[in-house]
Amino acid sequence: MFFFNDLFLLFESILMRKNPITLFKHLLVAVWMLLIVLSTACKKNNDIDTPVTDDPVVPGDTTVVGDSTKAGLKLKLVGGGGQTDTVGQSLKEPILVKLTQDGHIPGAFTIRFDTYDCDNNKIIRAQEYYHPGTYTKEPPDSVTVSFSWELNGIIGTQYAKVTVWDSLKRPQDSLTITATGVKASEKGWHKSGCSPQGYSVAFAQLSSGRILSATNTFDSFNSYIYYSDDEGVTWTRMKTSPNIKNYARMVTTPSNEMFLSAYYKSVYYSKDGGLTWETRNNIPTYASTGDVYYTQSGILFWAYLGTAYLSNDKGLNWRQINTPNPYLSKFSDPVSLKDGTLFAKHFEALVISTDGGDNWTKLWTLDKDTAITSVYVDDNDYVFVGCSSKTVGAGLYVSKDRGQTWNYIYPTQYNGVFKINKFNGVYYFYARNEHELISTTDLVTFTRIDPVRSDDYFVTKNNHLILSTSNGFQYYVP
Repeated sequence: MFFFNDLFLLFESILMRKNPITLFKHLLVAVWMLLIVLSTACKKNNDIDTPVTDDPVVPGDTTVVGDSTKAGLKLKLVGGGGQTDTVGQSLKEPILVKLTQDGHIPGAFTIRFDTYDCDNNKIIRAQEYYHPGTYTKEPPDSVTVSFSWELNGIIGTQYAKVTVWDSLKRPQDSLTITATGVKASEKGWHKSGCSPQGYSVAFAQLSSGRILSATNTFDSFNSYIYYSDDEGVTWTRMKTSPNIKNYARMVTTPSNEMFLSAYYKSVYYSKDGGLTWETRNNIPTYASTGDVYYTQSGILFWAYLGTAYLSNDKGLNWRQINTPNPYLSKFSDPVSLKDGTLFAKHFEALVISTDGGDNWTKLWTLDKDTAITSVYVDDNDYVFVGCSSKTVGAGLYVSKDRGQTWNYIYPTQYNGVFKINKFNGVYYFYARNEHELISTTDLVTFTRIDPVRSDDYFVTKNNHLILSTSNGFQYYVP
């Protein structure tokens, strides 16, 4: 009634050419009343068309919301159970789980898929699936969710658990799924079971055959020592690892002693293969960030930038060594010949010591565009040197006469050669600019063997090659 009255007055104002203010007033009132009429009509229409069901429905043609707080959330395995695969690998078929709710439309829910650690006794939260319970198509009476399952290192039966929570975070149902892990039998590359999620700064092997890895994990840079008793097939975290972060380097001795260094920490010593540890904390505080080295002649070195210290009593006492230009660059990679002669990398030069490591002199100085990247001595007293260069000369050199003459045996691009080593009669090294792991048996023919980019490597006594990669550890079955 009021709407039509104001509409009549509006037309009258237009025809009678009344004051514009009066005209504007009647226009506003008419629009306001029109909106009220339309709103009322819409409300009545909704009251008539909205269906009444047991599940709440949001106004609209296609959006439906379920209610998971009702009783009856049930899980059922509908695919992927009972599979067999190599430990460390992901099962070929996904795990399929169906969720129902006694005929109701499933509301908001969370399904969690948990696997177990390498001892099969601690749950590791693997994957979660959340559904808001809102459906834009015809609401289903069930929902199917898929999960991938990477097997741990257990040979035999492995377990996974699936649990569903309602919208109030209350557990409603769960089920246990099994799979069987087997040892790799095929030649080639395989992912290790229970592989550390991080990168190895050093591998080592004890006389028992146990392989060790000092690993900095991707979990807030926590650091742990992991071990493998099966040639790198599976790995377990050593519970006695020193509780420190950011390992720098780890070395072992023939009598199963271990030395471990960490950034901004001291040197740690174990006399029993890592079961117990002692701190060697009498190094000057300004040298608190460094690497630890142990030569075959039994000398322990601690290097920090251009400054370095040595110890002849397993780190109980230290003395500073004398190097050329000691504050210019880092001293590293000290190695020993059988007669006790020492070589090391220092700044741009190869340095040598004939008095047990107290005093060092330059043996081989390269040009200003070339620098030494690594030094290694093998069981034949061959001295190997890796070099980088901005121009030419990057690559691997070898001397068979105690550093008097050198042969350029493997050229690379500018970043040079790193981590030279010899295992079971085979030489290995990284050609870092290409991120390649190279091997050779005769120092003439070279083979690339690295399947993926890796940070560190180790070869076991049975010739299992182990790599530390961004996707965990991998091992090669020859």
